[in-house]
Amino acid sequence: MGIQGYVSKSDDPRLLAKAIRKVAAGERFVSPRLAEAATFAGAAIKASPLTQMSPRELEILRLLGRGDRISEVASELGISYKT
Repeated sequence: MGIQGYVSKSDDPRLLAKAIRKVAAGERFVSPRLAEAATFAGAAIKASPLTQMSPRELEILRLLGRGDRISEVASELGISYKT
């Protein structure tokens, strides 16, 4: 893809200028907030992936874990099996 830098639209606009200067100088730039999120999100998921799941996802996982079929899970939750 050739990506040399990334700035989120929610970042401070001054970071865009800094990113442009670094990329123009042949360096790479990743916004500090994104770098921090990427660094620590992976550790949190590895430590306990269940903490990243919503209550609804955990309920679906519990139902599948007890051996229910997808259609049975959908029926119990009142949703389409495609959902």
